[in-house]
Amino acid sequence: MIIKHIQTEKTSLLEEKGFYTFSVSQSLNRLSIKTLIENAFKVDVESVNTAMVAPKNKSYRSRKSRPVSGRTSRWKKAIVKLKTGHTIDIYNNEG
Repeated sequence: MIIKHIQTEKTSLLEEKGFYTFSVSQSLNRLSIKTLIENAFKVDVESVNTAMVAPKNKSYRSRKSRPVSGRTSRWKKAIVKLKTGHTIDIYNNEG
C-alpha cells in the first residue's frame, strides 16, 4: 500500500530526472511496489530502490509541563525511476 508521496527539496530535484519518492508499507517488496505504482498512475517503472528509515528521537517541552520525549516510527521509503517519457502528475491525480 502506498501511504503518501514524499515532497522535499531533494525529492523535487529528483522528480525533474524521473525519480519519485513514496512512503510505502513495510511489508512490500520491490516487485509489488513496481506493480502498485504502474497500476495506480498508469506509467512504466524502470527500477525501484527501497530504504528503511530509522526512527529518530524527539523531545518536546512546553512552559507548564515537564519535557516529553519519544521516538518517531520506522518507515519504508521507495524511490521509483520511471522510463523515459513517463511522468506522474502527483497534484492532479484522481486515483
